[in-house]
Amino acid sequence: MDAAVHILSLGTGDPMRCKDLVDLVVKRQLWTPRTGKTPASTLYAAILREITTKGDACRFVKTERGKFALRDSQYIREQAAKAARQK
Repeated sequence: MDAAVHILSLGTGDPMRCKDLVDLVVKRQLWTPRTGKTPASTLYAAILREITTKGDACRFVKTERGKFALRDSQYIREQAAKAARQK
């Protein structure tokens, strides 16, 4: 989870799919998957569990189907500003 936070914090913080997160984390040697066959599904479930249990204190936000961003990312701030302007 911490490695996913690190990857999402790079750049503009655009939302990413769990499979892409796992691929980058492994490529950058931030994490080594165990024997499980579906590490992306495991990460997805862990992120959803954090969102459910921590609520507004969660580090992640589900932006659309299968994609997550960091709650304090530039992307989320821009989306909030857009929504405020449309009101």
